Amino acid sequence: MPSYPLKPLDAQFGREVVGLDVAAGLDAETAAALKADWLEHGILVFRGIGTSPEIQLALSRCFGELEPHPIELFRLPSHPELILLSNENGPLAPIYDFGEGPVTQCIPWHTDLAFKTTPNAGALLRMVRKPEQGGRTGWL
Repeated sequence: MPSYPLKPLDAQFGREVVGLDVAAGLDAETAAALKADWLEHGILVFRGIGTSPEIQLALSRCFGELEPHPIELFRLPSHPELILLSNENGPLAPIYDFGEGPVTQCIPWHTDLAFKTTPNAGALLRMVRKPEQGGRTGWL
């Protein structure tokens, strides 16, 4: 049995994983349980696990094989499996205009890497710094 409880989210689907210590390491049984929970519930939320890229990568590997993003500009040089979407030092993320002027840190509805022969099964997002405005993420 996995060593973490699941808490329902306010939505009709998804669960919050409570009390999982990713920094202590994830054994094969816990990794398999997380993947099964993700497949059953569609979305898993992990609060308070920190902002380190190593934690994100360790957790991501529970859900499948990782590969570098095809657009090198977005890759973190030290961790090519991760991308950075930020406008902290000028826009690095794609810039869109929805009629109210250009914005970044907001990507319209899309399917990640849908242009590839084998699209990815999902994504694990990590908020490092919450913006003063926006910061919402939706799933469909």
